[in-house]
Amino acid sequence: MESAQQTRTTPRRRAPRPSFPWLSPLTLAAALLCAPPAHGTTIGTSSYLQVTMSFMPFSNYTATPATGNGFSVSCPSNVSIRSCFQTILANVRAQGVTGIRIFVTFCTSDSKAFANCYSPYGQVAWNPNMDPGKTWIQNVGYFFQDVHNAGIQNVTILFGATGGFPKSEAISAASSPAGACSTPGNCCPDTPNTIYFNEFAPFGFDASNHYYPIGGYYSNPTCGNQGYNKAPINSQYFLGWTNIFNVINAVLAQAQGWVTVYEMGIQDELDLEGWTVEDRFIYDNSMPQSAGLAAGQTVNVLSNLRSLMSAHGFDPGRVALRLPL
Repeated sequence: MESAQQTRTTPRRRAPRPSFPWLSPLTLAAALLCAPPAHGTTIGTSSYLQVTMSFMPFSNYTATPATGNGFSVSCPSNVSIRSCFQTILANVRAQGVTGIRIFVTFCTSDSKAFANCYSPYGQVAWNPNMDPGKTWIQNVGYFFQDVHNAGIQNVTILFGATGGFPKSEAISAASSPAGACSTPGNCCPDTPNTIYFNEFAPFGFDASNHYYPIGGYYSNPTCGNQGYNKAPINSQYFLGWTNIFNVINAVLAQAQGWVTVYEMGIQDELDLEGWTVEDRFIYDNSMPQSAGLAAGQTVNVLSNLRSLMSAHGFDPGRVALRLPL
């Protein structure tokens, strides 16, 4: 089953910010046009000034023209996306910027790292020697070189999901860490008849509740604080932890020697009070087999990410959990 849903509406009741904000196509016009002032002054003199560049089109980073590849507003005609980014990076550096923040996805048409997105994780594998992974990771390296050449040292990387929920499953086929949803009490009472999924979250979402995760403390009926244990598992469409760790490892390898990964995280604005199921982004009790572990074990996602940072000479303490204020 397919869904064209791409946005969320504002909740009618108390609800924290969505964990999966939809990032529209990158709009860089302001940075492109905001060249250094004629009088040579800078915006600020902070020792660390970061600018957010939003998502990265790594599959198309070297494509020409940029205007024919999703950047009709942001870039001049007849230049490549890479050339457009190089200009932007130079301009923001001239304004005193010392760090940038990017959002990286793995399954969009313009940033596709895996060949079989939305297949069961056993049918998906990170392969840097064959397209689409080969071109994707090569362009990741080009981008970090461009950041370095612009004189910008620090990069914050946020990995996350593609916008929207393209896949779904009937409740009759679903299960939670507690067991099959067909058995009363195994799944959260707010589990809908149709559960929606993306490729990055090991749990499902409810279309009738603004596409928030299933198992919310403030849902009606509520799952209380049992969402972590009783929210449905994304067993069919989740990329799998081994695949995610492998591609993140490859990205960090490309960054090494060119930039400093100042911070790294997965997803954004986790609300661990409102949806305890989002703790699976830290310690996942739902998909251990996707990390090569036995059923019933827990994937220590945080420890794995910290180990990857250390392996490439970056500070493991910079693996950040981004929580709403």
